[in-house]
Amino acid sequence: MLLRSLAKLARLGREHEIPVLVTQATDDEFAAPIQAAAQATIEFCETAAGPRFVGEEFETLVYPLENGWVQTTIAFWQEVLKARQPIHGTSTISPGMLARQSN
Repeated sequence: MLLRSLAKLARLGREHEIPVLVTQATDDEFAAPIQAAAQATIEFCETAAGPRFVGEEFETLVYPLENGWVQTTIAFWQEVLKARQPIHGTSTISPGMLARQSN
């Protein structure tokens, strides 16, 4: 019955060109066919700030708070810093220049 249900869900997803979300609450003998049929996995865990979701190309980076505020994560700021334009160009200092400056 499980395999027939998975096959039907996969067929419906293909026919209608939509993603199908299936939740797995436990890791038991029924989990293997579900995991084998999955094209992607999103893991969930409850945190003090709220639910956290992590997938291959996605993770929760901000958590909503009251009055429109959000709680950001370190991973959020890593993405911001990676994407931003530097204000100043980079420069190189040779070891000889450092020795002259310290005298």
